[in-house]
Amino acid sequence: MLLTVGSSTQAQSELGIEQYSYLGTGQPGTIVPVAHYRTRSNWYAEARYNYDEINTFSLYAGRTFSGERNLAYSITPMIGAMVGRSSGGSIAINTEFDFRRFNFSSQSQYSVNYLISL
Repeated sequence: MLLTVGSSTQAQSELGIEQYSYLGTGQPGTIVPVAHYRTRSNWYAEARYNYDEINTFSLYAGRTFSGERNLAYSITPMIGAMVGRSSGGSIAINTEFDFRRFNFSSQSQYSVNYLISL
């Protein structure tokens, strides 16, 4: 589920809430809420729970670079921190490309963490 408030134009701020679920055989279902906010000047923040690890909260910040011509693009490099069952730091990048009716979206990250048993 994705809820976006605002517009994707550069003149307005944007707030989005996403909800993912993990389902597995013999395991309880896990909810994974993600909230993100982008300012008018393209600063970006993202909060996640259960995304990087079960019972772990993470917070990321970065800046979005975007443009439009024949190909619309959005690239957001981020740095973040995790606390909870897994604690540590992370670097990440969100990318999105639109060409006519084709859309490509990717999210990559590299984390260094210290696993804590709760």
